[in-house]
Amino acid sequence: MDQQQAHRNGRFFAASDAGSAAYQEGASRVDVLFATDNGVAAVSALVLIPFLARRVGSARTHIVGLACGAAGFASIFLVPNYR
Repeated sequence: MDQQQAHRNGRFFAASDAGSAAYQEGASRVDVLFATDNGVAAVSALVLIPFLARRVGSARTHIVGLACGAAGFASIFLVPNYR
């Protein structure tokens, strides 16, 4: 079964059993994804946001942050639902 067919059947990494090795591999991959997400957020909070606030002001920086959050929420509609 190919990966896309597995997604349509509600199976991730071609595994329907939570105890299988393929399912555990997929669960381990989530750790890397969350760590990357937290790393990007930390770098942007410590480096990018203060730099942007000095350049364009805190109000505009806040507007940019709100726009990025809105774009993130709107992108949910672009993700296909395989169920």
